[in-house]
Amino acid sequence: MMINMVIIKMSSKGQVVIPKEIRDSLALKPGVKFNVRLDGKKIILEPISDINFKDLVVDILDVKVSEIIEESKKLDSERERKLLRALGIE
Repeated sequence: MMINMVIIKMSSKGQVVIPKEIRDSLALKPGVKFNVRLDGKKIILEPISDINFKDLVVDILDVKVSEIIEESKKLDSERERKLLRALGIE
């Protein structure tokens, strides 16, 4: 369903109101939580129906391990081997 563009205003506290027709079309109820992310200059709000804690933790750990591996590439070979061994990767 296409809803015409609506202009809204952000409050001094950074709050915005999702227009009623959009809330109704997505069946959003008070208290619903959202994932918020930036895509270029767009702010994306994605309603969260049920938080799957296990998936959330795995996603966070995947990112952290990737960051650690990238950082380890900047280390000398001996320190890199020690780091990867400590992580159980090598």
